[in-house]
Amino acid sequence: MKFSFHTCGLEWLPFEEVVNQLADLGYAACGPIVGPDCHLDPDTLNNSQKESYKNLVEARNMEFSILNPWKVGGFAAGVESGATRDFYHKALDLAAEIGASGVKFLPGGFASGEAAGWKAMVQILRPLCYHAEQVGVDLLMHNHENHLIDTANGFALLRRHLGSEQLQINLDCANLAILMDDPCHAIRNFKDNLRHIRVKGMSNYYPFAQQCVPGSPGDIVDWRTVFEALVEIDYTGFVELVTYDWFPPDYSRFSIEWATALADEVGA
Repeated sequence: MKFSFHTCGLEWLPFEEVVNQLADLGYAACGPIVGPDCHLDPDTLNNSQKESYKNLVEARNMEFSILNPWKVGGFAAGVESGATRDFYHKALDLAAEIGASGVKFLPGGFASGEAAGWKAMVQILRPLCYHAEQVGVDLLMHNHENHLIDTANGFALLRRHLGSEQLQINLDCANLAILMDDPCHAIRNFKDNLRHIRVKGMSNYYPFAQQCVPGSPGDIVDWRTVFEALVEIDYTGFVELVTYDWFPPDYSRFSIEWATALADEVGA
């Protein structure tokens, strides 16, 4: 497994500083936040900047893991206006240009109800999956409570409707745990579709869950068994550490130390 850091935790820094800081800490990859006023903005990045960032990441012996849309709203929110299609089309192009493995999407909710939301989601994902196939990067479903897809099983239904090999999973283990859905079952059941593992702690179950430092007292996720399950399936993809405003400011440092130590303990 390769450890990545979700750059929302360093959003106040220029992207060059983010890359250098994470490389110095020993990260294998970074997952840039993407959108207006983010580290990478598909609407404003020019070719020279893209090439410069790609060269910097390579020079520091790192990779881009996935692109993380940030502050752009839920996936379903911009379906009717066309904003969802336009943004993700550009994000997929950007991922291909800089060498990221894919772009994640949060399904979001839908005001007209779940069935209408699913129909709209499938409709907009068809051309996006086709575009992902053309540029050779993945479109990754991110499971989330209170969204159209809250567990990994929803991915199976989505793949049945779409059938695209570029539609894969960004598995949020904590979001499964808060619903009392065992993330280890999802890891084993969907091992062929896991491209990215998202790591954060949770201090309680839905609807009272609150993000916390993984492995800290009160975290309900059994990360040792999660890492053991990843070893069991020979997972070689990205494991991305995610932070929040209330996490310690040096989280990027001690989280990689915690994750690396745990990986060593389970033989990863």
